[in-house]
Amino acid sequence: MKFHLLPTGRRFRLDGEIYTKVTPLLGENVRTAEQRLIRRAANVEPLDGAETTTAAAPPRPIPAFQVAAALRAYHAECRSALDEIERDLDDEPMRGLRQRLEAAHRACLERLGLEPAAKPSPGGG
Repeated sequence: MKFHLLPTGRRFRLDGEIYTKVTPLLGENVRTAEQRLIRRAANVEPLDGAETTTAAAPPRPIPAFQVAAALRAYHAECRSALDEIERDLDDEPMRGLRQRLEAAHRACLERLGLEPAAKPSPGGG
């Protein structure tokens, strides 16, 4: 069977190794958990049931505004959790945690193309 006809989540054998299809182009080795790029036209041996003859339906795309809203809600919850533990930490470690959280949030949004890259402020922070 051609790899692109295999539904996501199905196990298959390729080159003597067993994989699980995790995306339309990636298989994850069940033994090592390493992911491998697999050509759509690669011949694979399906496992765990009968062969599928039609391509799996592509996942429903999530609109960017929903992704951004969910990420911002998660970020707000992280900030709230930091506020709750702030009284137990010294100022310097807390400042470092907040800076890391903010940097990770900005980087995630940038990678998703949801916000332009942040410009450094004149004060350096």
